Amino acid sequence: MRYTIEEGDLHRHREGLIALWKGNFNGVPPGRYEWIYVNNPVGPAIFWIARDGKGRIVGATSLFPRKFLVMGEPVTAGIAGDFVVDRRHRGFGPALSLQRHALSSLDTKGLHFLYGFPNRLSEPVLLKAGYRPLGPVVRMVRPLRSGPYIERLVKGPVKKGLSIAVDLFLTATIRSGTGEGKYACKVIDRFDERFDVLFSRRAHSYVVIGDRSSRYLTWRYLSSPLRKYYIFTMEDGKEGLAGYIVFYIHNNVVSIVDLFAKDFNGTAYILLKNFLHFHHSEGLDSVSITYTGGGEFLKTLKRLWFFRRDDEGRVLFYLRDGTAFSRAISECENWYLLAGDNDV
Repeated sequence: MRYTIEEGDLHRHREGLIALWKGNFNGVPPGRYEWIYVNNPVGPAIFWIARDGKGRIVGATSLFPRKFLVMGEPVTAGIAGDFVVDRRHRGFGPALSLQRHALSSLDTKGLHFLYGFPNRLSEPVLLKAGYRPLGPVVRMVRPLRSGPYIERLVKGPVKKGLSIAVDLFLTATIRSGTGEGKYACKVIDRFDERFDVLFSRRAHSYVVIGDRSSRYLTWRYLSSPLRKYYIFTMEDGKEGLAGYIVFYIHNNVVSIVDLFAKDFNGTAYILLKNFLHFHHSEGLDSVSITYTGGGEFLKTLKRLWFFRRDDEGRVLFYLRDGTAFSRAISECENWYLLAGDNDV
């Protein structure tokens, strides 16, 4: 079967693309198309569609513009996402053609590099098209209460006593060292100019990092149709906002999707400790975070007794040989990627 690939039009192909999602994705929320394809403050999505011999849309792939700082210099990247081929057409070739069309347009769309979080089915196609592995998506979990875990692992009368002992240990590791008196922590409902000040002052500490301006954060989290996000902040009485965490709660588990602080070690450590203490007092079971990047942040997580669970795939990236900053972008140690840096 022969397929044709064409660049998508935001208005003309809207209904066809949404119909393709509904037939192949689970639980696409209303409003997602306008949110991520039209209203992205960096610019509208760029996408390609595949048609079969009868002109029906049977596949698509997209790039979502994202501002980055690479060694302090502003560049525009593309997040590769929404890669889908209808089930009846997955063995015949449009998948690879879609990706090659996306890569061939890199220069004409003003994008410096691409990256994505593919699933196990789409990763081989992206690799064949020319993407390269950056590093694993590491999932770290910090229990707040031992009950849910001991319930699955231990049987008999020893269970209750063991749970009490473990809970005492978990509580002790977050009770002290929160900078009480120096920092004020609270949950707020908007991103304001303090977030711009924090990012502009501290972004240079990160080699490769996505934009975290208040405008982008507001769109990415507070305008998202996917779920309800919350903002946990930590303020220094002298310098103002010292760090923040964006998170959501599902099934009594707290998932961190974004975190930014003045540094990887001291401030991020205290920020996370306060965050753990806050949610422990709320009776939540655990805190989870996924991360791709350098080892310093992982060390901070391990100091707080986060444990590594099964990795959730790999991040892939693509850039032309000889591109400016290619060495910095090619090394995972230089990156700082959290769940919020994905396209969903």
